[in-house]
Amino acid sequence: MRKEIYPDGYQLVHFPNGDMKQKFVGKDEKIIYYYSETNTVQTTLKNGLNIFKFSNGQIEKHYSDGSKFIIYTNGIKRRISKCGKEKVILPEGKKLGDNVNNNEIESDFEKHNKNINKYKEEDIINKKSNDNIENNLLLSFLDIEKE
Repeated sequence: MRKEIYPDGYQLVHFPNGDMKQKFVGKDEKIIYYYSETNTVQTTLKNGLNIFKFSNGQIEKHYSDGSKFIIYTNGIKRRISKCGKEKVILPEGKKLGDNVNNNEIESDFEKHNKNINKYKEEDIINKKSNDNIENNLLLSFLDIEKE
């Protein structure tokens, strides 16, 4: 394990298995963990929100209350409340509520599989590029949640 600490408090840890952990301090406090085996990035914000970006382009937000928001690569969005109720929004805007069975949801997943990969996975190279990646990711979520 190799740990780098910078004067501004930023920390970068390199693990033997290829994983990396970045810790940002100050007003933009967050931890970014890169899982090399699965090419997945997890960002943990100071409010407890965890954002996962998977190698296939799927993005998930896990809130501290247990609720989740998922964006699939085919454009389908899914909200899961802390009590387990689900809402699915298809790419054309059709909404499916928690009274819909999983077979219908799965059918719609296949029907609307456009294989859109809006969020291409990027390697963690340095602090500056990661700031840009995370800022773009957070801005994307802000835009999506307004819908």
